[in-house]
Order: sequence, then structure tokens, then C-alpha cells
Amino acid sequence: MHRVLSTKLDSDHSNTASEGNFDTRGPHVNSPSHWKDVAILEDRANFKTTREQSRAVLVISPVQKKDAGIFRCRVDFLLSPTKNSNVNLEIVVPPDVPKIHNEAGVVLPSHAGPYEEGGDLVLICVVTG
Repeated sequence: MHRVLSTKLDSDHSNTASEGNFDTRGPHVNSPSHWKDVAILEDRANFKTTREQSRAVLVISPVQKKDAGIFRCRVDFLLSPTKNSNVNLEIVVPPDVPKIHNEAGVVLPSHAGPYEEGGDLVLICVVTG
């Protein structure tokens, strides 16, 4: 592995925004240079490599909903053709805690009522996410 460039594609897939570059070319052969664009993934993304530099890993922590999208990994080799690969990152956002409302739309903390026997009871469960 000579250089790894990780990019996140724009929503229309035509332009790319580079978020990381791990370079072992030229003067960086013994001390790889690492560059990242903090405007894309802030300070949450880093490249990690093995000592042999046969593997580069993009780590995003913590992952956020806005990170969803297509990521491209480009690897340049010294003696082999460049390789590209795309992956679509989907983020699952857990739902909020359900809230129970009465017929007037008031959130009920832990109990409902009192209600008269024979009357109507309307409880509305609302959850987002």
C-alpha cells in the first residue's frame, strides 16, 4: 500500500469531498503523512494502519446520522494498479422514548385518570425515530 484516500461522495454522486489521506509516498515512506478534512467528519475520523501497513482502517467515532452516504476508498500501490471501492453507509437512529398523551394532547407522566366507569378513554402513544 502506497497511499490510501478516503472520500465521501456528495448526494448527487458527482462530486467528492475528501475526508482523509494516508500517504507513504516519497518523503513519507518511513513516516507516513496523514491528512483529514475536519469540515466533513469533524475530529471524529481517523485512519489506523497495521505496523506492516498492509491494511488501513477508517474509524469514525461516534457515528452520527449525518455520516450516512457513499464512501469511496482509493488505494494506490507502488507496483500495481490503483484500486477503488465504494460502500453505502446507512445509519439506524434508535427511536425516542414513547410518550403517552390523553385525548387533550397532554403528556401523561405515569398514570391516567381517574375516569368514570362507562366513559371513554383515549390514550395516544407517540414515538419518533
